[in-house]
Amino acid sequence: MQAELEGAHREAERFTDRLEWLTTSQRDDVARRYIDERRKLTQMMLTAVAWRSGQLRDEYESRYAALRTRLREVTAVVACSAVLWCGCLTAWVSWAAAD
Repeated sequence: MQAELEGAHREAERFTDRLEWLTTSQRDDVARRYIDERRKLTQMMLTAVAWRSGQLRDEYESRYAALRTRLREVTAVVACSAVLWCGCLTAWVSWAAAD
């Protein structure tokens, strides 16, 4: 925020330098108003970015939870399938050996 404020001061100075007809007090007033407006704009932008980042965090947490649930389900199905396949294979080998 400090760097933004310093940038606003530099821009205000460059802007008022082009307005050669202003008195010193008028230049100071214009510069102060510019800096105040820039500070308000910066604060609004930071607030918007913070709000959006919170929104994105919630979205990604929700997606991550859904993916984690899906992965657990797929893992359970694969594990059950493997156990069933081993059981069937063992039964078939036992049946074939009995002949």
